[in-house]
Amino acid sequence: AAAPPPPKPSYPPRLNSVVLAIKNTDEVGQFGGAYANVMPHVAMRPAIEKGGPIVFRLFVDGECVSVVEVSRVENHFEKAVEWICDAYGITYVAGKSSYDVRGCTLVGDVPLAPSYFAALRDFDAEAFLKKMSDEGFVTAARLCKCLHLLVLSLVSLYDDDVALMAAFKALERVHGSVFRQNGVLCTIPLALFEMRRSVYGERAKLWRDATTLDLALVAEISAATGLKIPVLEFATVTPSVDLDRAAALATAAWDVEGPRLKVVPLRGDADWGGRSLLYVPVHGVLLRCYTRWARPETSFIRDATHLKELLGDAVDRGSSLLSSGSYS
Repeated sequence: AAAPPPPKPSYPPRLNSVVLAIKNTDEVGQFGGAYANVMPHVAMRPAIEKGGPIVFRLFVDGECVSVVEVSRVENHFEKAVEWICDAYGITYVAGKSSYDVRGCTLVGDVPLAPSYFAALRDFDAEAFLKKMSDEGFVTAARLCKCLHLLVLSLVSLYDDDVALMAAFKALERVHGSVFRQNGVLCTIPLALFEMRRSVYGERAKLWRDATTLDLALVAEISAATGLKIPVLEFATVTPSVDLDRAAALATAAWDVEGPRLKVVPLRGDADWGGRSLLYVPVHGVLLRCYTRWARPETSFIRDATHLKELLGDAVDRGSSLLSSGSYS
């Protein structure tokens, strides 16, 4: 007898966790971060079931301005639709094929559901930071491998507290926080933030490993803290191949006179190529940024004695202060 056909794989839901504001069909994506993480190189796709997509119509001032279509796929489909309804702030009804999301607001030319603004309005940054600390997301100080040799150069000033602190402060003026942590309050220049660009310039970027990891991290922090983290936009201010833009971003990043925005580093203390994932609470934006451009609200270093303790750790190859790439 012929061998039975292999069982169909049980695919993860389209959206394993709704962490990004759903604006249109392109940004809903196809298979969710879990699918991209677990099987990023497998050219398999869930089978589309009959019956047509589930339709979400977004209304601004009584007029439908955008339509989000969610294809019916095998396995987990109804749960994914339930999550999307929850994100839109509407009631899920089993078997229903269309939903109206009324009272949306246009941000630029993008309609956003009222639920996102309500979540952003109710978001408490101080409570968020405390919850991150309670759940272990505030990391111990780490020394980025890129700055290791620069920090070691301070050892020559070990016996002169005044000169040591002066040299260290000069180093931080250039490189931002030298000893880095996640989950602490930092600031970036408003001028730099206003130069951000969406990471979704090309749809394919949604499925790059780094992006799915970023969204998965937000989902993890949200689940651990029990707090909804409203994300209306996913953007970047890291330079690309455009040298003129890179120069303009660097100029904006060193604006020391202009207004600054409070941000929370979610990832980037070390081993991330000098790049951080920041959350900008006031605007509900996930932002990729060079770690050195995010300045801590308060200095991690208490005094020269504290700095000397860390310099001792920086010399020790086995110290937990060092990122894995140091001494490589």
